[in-house]
Amino acid sequence: MGGSILSATTPSTSVPIGTGPFQVIENTNNQLRLKVFASFFRTRPFLDEIMMYFFPQLYDNQSSSVAERKPTNFYQYPYTNSTPHYRQKTAVDNGSKLLTLNGDRGKLAKDPFLREAVFHLLKPEKMIKQLQGNRYAPASRLIQSTENASLLYRSVSSRKKLLNSSSYNGKTFHLYSYHGAGNELDGKWIQQELGNAGIKVALHFLPFEELVRQDLSKADMLLGEQLADESRLLTYLSFFHGSQSLAAHHLPDWNRERLECLTSEGLTEQAFIMRLQQEEANLCLTHYYVFLYRLKQYAMYPDYVESIEFNALGWVDYTKLWYDFFSSQQGGKNE
Repeated sequence: MGGSILSATTPSTSVPIGTGPFQVIENTNNQLRLKVFASFFRTRPFLDEIMMYFFPQLYDNQSSSVAERKPTNFYQYPYTNSTPHYRQKTAVDNGSKLLTLNGDRGKLAKDPFLREAVFHLLKPEKMIKQLQGNRYAPASRLIQSTENASLLYRSVSSRKKLLNSSSYNGKTFHLYSYHGAGNELDGKWIQQELGNAGIKVALHFLPFEELVRQDLSKADMLLGEQLADESRLLTYLSFFHGSQSLAAHHLPDWNRERLECLTSEGLTEQAFIMRLQQEEANLCLTHYYVFLYRLKQYAMYPDYVESIEFNALGWVDYTKLWYDFFSSQQGGKNE
C-alpha cells in the first residue's frame, strides 16, 4: 500500500520526490544515498545525509567466520574485530516469514488434508534451531499480539495420516521467492523437510523486482517476508491488497469476494480491522498461510552514536539518530 510522489513530466522509473524526512538522491545496486528534505513538515532529522553501501558478496559469505556472529542491520562491515566496546540493541521484528499455499488453483487449493500435512511437516522451532542467524521466535499469525497457540503446535503423529488421506500423487510443487532475506536457505530447508515426507518441491528464486512481475497466482507456494506497519489497519490492507504482497496472490475466491464486500459496508476503523483479522485467522486455520518465524533485529554501534531505535520494518530510525561529537573527540564515553 506504500506509494511515492513522482513528477508528472518524468517517467515512473525516476527517483521519487517524496515528502518524508529524507529524499532519495541515488539508488543503485551498490549504493543508496539519502539527503535531508528541508521542507519536511515535521522535526528535521539531525543527519544531513545518509549513504548505504551494499556488499552482498561479503554478508552472504557463509563460509566465513562472520556467519557465526549475530547478523546486524546497522553495522557497516562484518569482517572486523574492532567491536568489543560497541553497544548493542535488539528488537523482535514486527513482521514474519510467511509461506503461502495457493488457495486459488491447483492441488493445494482443493485438498485440505494436503495443506494441513504441509503445515505439520514444517516445524518453526526446528527451522530456527537448524538455520539460526537472526531467526528468533516461531510465528503463527500476521500480528504478534494475535498469535494462536494451536497454530504453533505441530503434530508428528498427524503428518503421515494426513498425507495418506490426501490426494497427493507425487506431483512436484513449485515454490517461488526472491533473492536475499534468508529465502534461499529457508527454501532449501522447506524443500528438504517436505522431501523427507515424499512431497517434491522445486525452488525458483528471482530478484524481487522480477518476481513481482510474474503471474504468481500460478505458483504453488510463495515464500517471503511479511512486513508489518505501525498501523494495524495499513498492515492488513497491505497484506490482503498490496501490489507487492505475496499473500494477496494466493487468496481463495471465497475470501477475495468477502474482502471486496467489506470495503462497502461502512464499518468503523476498529470494526474493519476486526473483520480483516478474522479473515486472516480463517486463512491460517485452513492452512493456506503458514507463518514460520519472526526475526530478531540487531544494531551494533560505537558509544558516540545516540538514540538508536528500530522502526516497524526493522530498520534503524535515522530520523532520531545523532552523534555525540564531544564524546567522540574525547575518545569515547568508556575512556
